[in-house]
Amino acid sequence: MRVLSDGDWELVEPFMPATDGKRGRRFRDHRTVGEGIIYRYRAGIAWRDLPPEPADPGTTRPISGQFAPGRGDVMSVTKGLLVRLEALPGKEDEVQEFLGIGRGLVEEEPATIAWFAIRLGPSSFGIFDVFPDDAGRDAHLSGAVAAALGEQTGTLFSEPTIEKLDVLGSKLPA
Repeated sequence: MRVLSDGDWELVEPFMPATDGKRGRRFRDHRTVGEGIIYRYRAGIAWRDLPPEPADPGTTRPISGQFAPGRGDVMSVTKGLLVRLEALPGKEDEVQEFLGIGRGLVEEEPATIAWFAIRLGPSSFGIFDVFPDDAGRDAHLSGAVAAALGEQTGTLFSEPTIEKLDVLGSKLPA
């Protein structure tokens, strides 16, 4: 996954320092490092929580930083959301379709680590998602899915119940 388009990189690359004759630890190319830095600040995550893509944390975080104990190179999640939706009578199929579209919206949110649309009962639905920290969760709450939920409240479902959660443990794919 690229953070910068090729066109954007062509504009930035000439301003990067030369790497020939430099002392110190070698790192990947400037683009990889730059994209890791941009990703980290956009997502509002700690250096140790950078995923392997767009850049390896070992090449973008400060050299003195270390992975948190037990985390290895897999991003951790510490915060979550549980959103409960009750479909209006006769709108169950439309709510299910609406939730299916939601996945595409969260693809644009780097700090939304995992997102699930769930059915809790015949007319009860939900969304469960997890984030590395409060900043990622807050970004999600002001993102496209939250806006879409607001637009459909009263049309497809009653007022959603949004619960902020602390994640005590997780097992995510590497």
